[in-house]
Parts: sequence; structure tokens; C-alpha cells
Amino acid sequence: MDSPLLQSPSARTFTIADLMELVRQGQVRLPDFQRAYRWEANDVIELFDSIYRGYPIGSLLLWDNPAPHETIEIGTLRIEGEATNHAFWVVDGQQRITSLAGALLSEGEPSDNRFSIYFDLEKGRFTRSRKPTPPLWLPLNRVLNLSALLRWLGDLQVKGVSESAIATAEDLARRVRQYQVPAYVVETDDESTLRTIFDRLNNYGKSLKSSEVFHALHGGRRGAAPEDLRTLAKQVSALGFGTIDENSLLRAVLALRGSDIYRDFHDEFDPSEDPTDAFAATATAMERMIGFLRSEAHVPHVKTLPYRYVIPVLARFFDLHPQPSARTLVLLRRWLWRDALTPGKRSTSVTEFRAAVRSVDADEEASVQRLLKSAPQGMDSEPNLSARLNEARARANAAIVASWRPRSLLDGSLIDVAGHMSDVKTPWLKISSVEDRLATTLANRLLHPPTAEPLGRLILDSPLAHEDPVTFSEVLASHALSKDSIEALRNNDHVGFLEARAGHLVEQLGQTAARLTEPDLPDRSSIGSLIVDDDD
Repeated sequence: MDSPLLQSPSARTFTIADLMELVRQGQVRLPDFQRAYRWEANDVIELFDSIYRGYPIGSLLLWDNPAPHETIEIGTLRIEGEATNHAFWVVDGQQRITSLAGALLSEGEPSDNRFSIYFDLEKGRFTRSRKPTPPLWLPLNRVLNLSALLRWLGDLQVKGVSESAIATAEDLARRVRQYQVPAYVVETDDESTLRTIFDRLNNYGKSLKSSEVFHALHGGRRGAAPEDLRTLAKQVSALGFGTIDENSLLRAVLALRGSDIYRDFHDEFDPSEDPTDAFAATATAMERMIGFLRSEAHVPHVKTLPYRYVIPVLARFFDLHPQPSARTLVLLRRWLWRDALTPGKRSTSVTEFRAAVRSVDADEEASVQRLLKSAPQGMDSEPNLSARLNEARARANAAIVASWRPRSLLDGSLIDVAGHMSDVKTPWLKISSVEDRLATTLANRLLHPPTAEPLGRLILDSPLAHEDPVTFSEVLASHALSKDSIEALRNNDHVGFLEARAGHLVEQLGQTAARLTEPDLPDRSSIGSLIVDDDD
């Protein structure tokens, strides 16, 4: 694709004091195509250490272009930016500018501890915050504010701090305020050119994720929804299925537009196309897909989806076939679960991934048949009871446990599994503190929100057990707590409890898996697809 020729960018320098004043005034803006802030506290410390020592920190690339009135978010800062004809949009240098602003411009203790940086006047080095803060640690958000710095130094002098410490603080402030940052300023009205420059800059060194490059190249029209991968991710997350990563969403967008989801997407859209249409179509397909996963496949949350590679496959399927037949939904469920419960460790290579997406075309019946034929045959003879959600089988087990509609030990109400999984890192609560080989498995876990009382005590003596014994019996059954396991727990035989529950769980998991995969039933297409018109 031919790109326009630009005038050479003008070279300028900004002192950090001047640059931060531009940030404070809302003159520095972040384009939509910028990636999220990714630095950690150590990166911020190294940046300030380089500034203090006079080391180069690299140049900035800024785009001189008008900007509307808007609330600007840079790190933890929220700044009301007035409309202006000459704002500096950050094309390269976002991580550095955000780090400088977060540490130097925050009022009080920064809400993000990555920006809570101090300078140790005794040791002459930068460090992270700590409680209590030593008296000779100078917070960096005092450095640019001269009156705040003088008050801080005045307090030190009252405490009898040495003149050398005061001199070190003044030297640090001078070095930071006067440090000069080189910048190139580009003037052009063509935002696509800036996206190309951003893409090239960020592919010379450490590569960005595919989704970040795509986001930079192919944002939709400003103000539309969803206009890019990030707003698409927010829209999908609002469905209550959890956060689907942007790389999976990228593959879903590509899957809707063609069968090769690993193609070069740099020229994915013609100049006349608005990418917003593709994001909107993907959002619709994802909503249908999530509806299928919840209601038909019994997968309540993305954390319980055994393999994320199915996301682009299903998104493409529900885009091409928005209202599949009941028979198709059954067969899709079989495909998903047979693939999830395959014996051993499933390998999902790029080749298999591509093949699965290519299996889906405009023929609904043929598409689902091709997917079924690609699924491995057979299941593990004994389910892995791992409680960690870092393996496909463990995520599948979590989905199966959720399909039993677990109920609260406190009041018998149905547990909002999807909401619970969105709120916590791990959905499992430990029952017993005994040390045993089964103690870290599902035998010692319940899918249950946090409780004030220990789970073991609630199982044996919940208020609900006295108020409504029948309902409480159903609650226990919803967690696969058998009579044998409860009896062992009542007798303080915690090892016996784990063994009894493990055996019962294996049995229950196996029975549910068989119902989801239906290995002994024929996988033929619907009767309607077998009818041939007389005219044919």
C-alpha cells in the first residue's frame, strides 16, 4: 500500500518540568491505537535512575494535531483537556510519559503502587514505597512542585537532618526538572499514516502482541461502539461471561472475515471500509456463542472453557448460522466436550487451529459434521481432580461441577457461578486443612463464595440444616457431598472424608461427562438435511 510522503519531523527538546506541565494542562493526548500501560515498578525506577544519572532515555515521537475537549486518562491521572488546535499525541513514548506523570504529578500517595516511587537520600537511590516510610525517603511527587518540596525540606531541617541530605534532595530535584527529553514532532492530517509509523516503530525491537498491532492498525471510527478490540472486549465482558483476551477476539474478528485466522492482517480493511462493522458483527456472534455455551454446553464462564481456541471457531459458526437447528446445537455440544475430555494432554497446534476454523462454512450440517470428525475419540477413564484452572481438564471439571447447580450452604440459594468466578481468582474454597495427597484436589474443594464460617463446620452444622433439612440435603447433593463423606467428616476422619468424596466425584464427573459427550449415540445430521427435493 502506497503511503504519503511527509515533511521531515521537527526535532525539539522538552525539559521534564515543561513536559509534565503540558500533561497537567491536557496538551498531551494518547491516541486510540496506543497499547495499554505495561511497565512495572522496577521499570519506572530504572527510568528515573537513568534521568538522575544523566543517561539517555530515548526520544519521543509526537503528533501535532487538534484534540477535542475530553477527560484524559494517563496512568492514574484524570485530566480535563480543553479543545485545542495543537495537542501533542504520543505516537512513541507512552510508557515513559505515563511513568513520569504517574510518579511526579500524583497528589498524595499514588493509587497505583507502580508510581509510588521514592528517592533514598542516605543511599542515593530510587526505591518503592514501604510502610512506614523512612524520614529520608523523598517522594517523587514533591520534586516538580517547588512549594511542596520546600515544605518537605523544611520539615527535614527542623528534625536536624544533615545539610548533605538537603543538598542531595535539591540536586535530585534539579536533575529531574531540567533533564531534557528529545522529541520528534510530526505534522499530518492522515491518522492512518501515524498508525503505520506506530506499527513500524513497535516491530523494530520487542514485538507487540498480535492483538496490539491489530488494534493500532485497525481502529474504527472514533465514537462508534465497538470501535476497536478494546471496546469489543469491554462489550463482551459486559455479557457476564468473564474477560476474553484480546488475542482470542482478534482471531474471532479474522475468522468472521475469512477462514485463515493467521493471515497477515496489515491490509485487512480496504480504505473504504469501516472496521467498526467487523467489530460489531463479532460482538453479535460472540453474544450468540456465549448464549450457546451457557445454555446448551453448560460452560458458565470463560474460566471454565477448556480450550480457548474454540472461540474463533464458534464465533465464525454463529456468524454464518445465527439460528442453528436444535440438532446442530446438540452436535456442537458433543464436539466441544469430546474435544475437552480427550485422553491425555490435547495438543492444539496452529495447524489444528486453522483446520477447525476452516471446517466451518456456509453449510451448517456439513460444518458441524466436519468438526465432530476432527474431535478425538474416547475419554479419560478417570477424571483428573486437579483444582487448579491451568489445565483443560481442570477447567472442564469446573464447568461440570457448575452444571450441578451448586447451592449456598448458608441459605440454599443457587450460587451465581459466573458472577462468583468474575469476582475471585479461584472459585474453590477449601473444606479441610488436613495434610493428605487429596487435600489439594477437588475432593477438598467446593465451588462456593467465601463464608465467615469454615466450610467443614457449615457442612456439619449449617443453620439451614435445622431450619429446612430437606432443602439442606439437596444443597449437599448439589456439591457431590455423599452420605459416606459427610459421615467421615462428622467422625473427624478427614482422610476418610477426602477418599469418600474423591470416589463420589469421579463417579459423578464421569456420568455428567457421558451425558455431555453422548459417545454411544449416532452423530447423524438432522432428518431435514437428509430430505432431497424431487426437483434435484
